[in-house]
Amino acid sequence: MKSKQAKQLIKAARKTAKENIQASLIANLTETIGKAGHGSKKLDKKIIKGAKLLAKKLAKDLVIDGGAVAVEQDKAEAAKTEQKAAVVVKPKKAVAKKDGTELPSVESPS
Repeated sequence: MKSKQAKQLIKAARKTAKENIQASLIANLTETIGKAGHGSKKLDKKIIKGAKLLAKKLAKDLVIDGGAVAVEQDKAEAAKTEQKAAVVVKPKKAVAKKDGTELPSVESPS
């Protein structure tokens, strides 16, 4: 694998990790605040801002193995090709003549 591709995969993995960390922090903190019964819009904004900053710091310190990311990427691509390989067969359509009689069924090109 080329160095540029590896860097792109690692960057994408870091970005998804950051988004996952941020979402889980926001969910857990808002749930905890909700249980206490002291929720407000101002507090929600602070939670979102703080979660974003903390997720950024944590994602920056993550050590991501490029080989493992490449293997996961290959598995995802293989799954996509399997889905494309499955051909969908459409039912045949009957074509009507102008005089009202029907022609034999004709398959539409796929």
